[in-house]
Amino acid sequence: MAGNVLAADYVWSWTTAATPSGDTVPPTVLGSNPLDAATGVCMNKTVNVTFSEAMDPSSVSTTSFSVAVTAGASVVGLVSYDPVTHIASFNPTGNLIGTPSTSYTATVKGGSSGVKDLAGNAMAADQFVRFTTNASSCVAAPRLGAIAPFGSFGGSATLTNDGRNTVITGDVGVNAASTTITGLHDSGGNVYTVTPTNDGAVNGTIYTLTAPPGSVAGAAVIAAQADALTAFNSISPASLAGGIDVSSLAACPSCGGAAQGPGQLAGRTLPPGVYLSTTGTYGIGVTAPTAGNLTLDAAGDANAVWVFQTAAGTGTLTVGLTGPATPAVPIQVLLINGALAKNVFWFVPAGATIGTGATVVGTLLADASITFSTTGADLPTIVSTRLNGRAIAITAGVTMTNTVITVPAP
Repeated sequence: MAGNVLAADYVWSWTTAATPSGDTVPPTVLGSNPLDAATGVCMNKTVNVTFSEAMDPSSVSTTSFSVAVTAGASVVGLVSYDPVTHIASFNPTGNLIGTPSTSYTATVKGGSSGVKDLAGNAMAADQFVRFTTNASSCVAAPRLGAIAPFGSFGGSATLTNDGRNTVITGDVGVNAASTTITGLHDSGGNVYTVTPTNDGAVNGTIYTLTAPPGSVAGAAVIAAQADALTAFNSISPASLAGGIDVSSLAACPSCGGAAQGPGQLAGRTLPPGVYLSTTGTYGIGVTAPTAGNLTLDAAGDANAVWVFQTAAGTGTLTVGLTGPATPAVPIQVLLINGALAKNVFWFVPAGATIGTGATVVGTLLADASITFSTTGADLPTIVSTRLNGRAIAITAGVTMTNTVITVPAP
């Protein structure tokens, strides 16, 4: 034996999760998307069920959650489970049969071989969701490609931070020189013109035409800008026609009518879909009364997609109020019943202005500048403006003031 010893103590840690004690209540299925007996279901539909409580993820699989042609062949697909929303999803690997219209049955197994909660209680009996397809297609999220990891992208222009409380979880970049980035440092120790008052943290990497050191010059930002343009064009009114007019109750009975105005979204609760502003612009909480949130309701569909289109060339998005004052009730875009930030997209060719203290979700795709809060404002207290998504300006710049940006999980 060599007699070698460990140079230092080896320490590891872990976190335990409590199993609900005394829980003997079996889980149930609270709802499904599509609904049981639904007709006209699109061919690329993902089937979702929402459970009454947190489930044992290992029990939710293709063995316990399946889809088949009614009295026919099984559908090949993948099953996933979201522990936050308690939603299980069956995602077919190919389109369902829509021509002719076809009846399908989704089965969630109960009993000893079925789904179980965290206490090990099995669902009492099998649950079924029956639906019939047609030849339509559900709205799909655009492919983001190389731009997906970026929380903020300043096109061929600038990326500017003002304030100490800016935090970006994800990468940032410009298809330009490193000198066009101001007030940011990244996780690799790369620093770009920071001062004691303007020093934002990028938890990923800052990319430019020459950075980070050791990278292939310009490769990341050139690819990101090209894929951003492709995604931008793919959700335009020209490419994705048939957007719903949110000001028309006839076109969208659940949209709440004109509310604060035909192009205003405050106070509305919107189901998934493609929405088109008849005024050419969108505003949330920018007209009197300057309050009211936009709520996006997935109705249990974890794959629900929203696309908001403004006018080609001139369309903008304005959220809340800019300036040194913070609104008494900052504007929010809220996600409910399984809605996810990764599935929300904004086509805003002429840019976006996100007011002080606002919270927005989704990927902003613009061909002009995107601004968060007010640069240089002397706020009485530091207030963060938040984006759960991405701020992508394809050719122009992005300016952030005490802004928190979180890139959604894939």
